[in-house]
Order: sequence, then structure tokens, then C-alpha cells
Amino acid sequence: MSRPISRQIISRALETLSDQRRWTMRAAVSRSQNNVVQYCAFGALAYAANEYAASVSEARELALRAEAAVVNANRWPPGTRISQFNDSNTHEDVIAALRCAAQS
Repeated sequence: MSRPISRQIISRALETLSDQRRWTMRAAVSRSQNNVVQYCAFGALAYAANEYAASVSEARELALRAEAAVVNANRWPPGTRISQFNDSNTHEDVIAALRCAAQS
């Protein structure tokens, strides 16, 4: 049985961000620095969702569903945005949150 698409997106985002050079804070979604594209946690979800979507709007919807899965898996208060968590925690914390969601 295949994994739900949200978990696949989360796992792909986790792969992207596992290299700390590809992670950033306080960025709209992504930025380029020293020829490396860096993503915030939501940006990594959006980047991963593009691999599964037929349109930009579908990719955004998939990224939002993956974000909700991360929030639920980590038992954060409803309405918590992963971007808030990303910008107020360490790279290790972000990786741990994505791992928790990928394994749930």
C-alpha cells in the first residue's frame, strides 16, 4: 500500500532540508545564496508538492495539506503555521518535526 501523498511530500521536504545549507529562516519561501537554493519549511513542502501536482494551485493545496499533517503529527495548537515554527526554532527542531510527521 502506498503512503498518503502528504507523507510523501513531507518525506521529500525532509530530504531537501536534511542538508542544513538548504534550510533558511525568515524567507518568503525560498532564496538563493552562494548558488544554493534555500527553503524554509513551508517552502520545502511547496517545492516537494510541485512534484505531485498538475498546477500551481494544486501544489499549494497539497503543501497546505502536508503542513496540516505536520501540525497534527506534532500536536501543535490548531492554526499553527510551520513558517512560525521554522522561524523560531533550530534546523534540528524543524528536521525533528518533519520526521515526526513523516513517520506518523
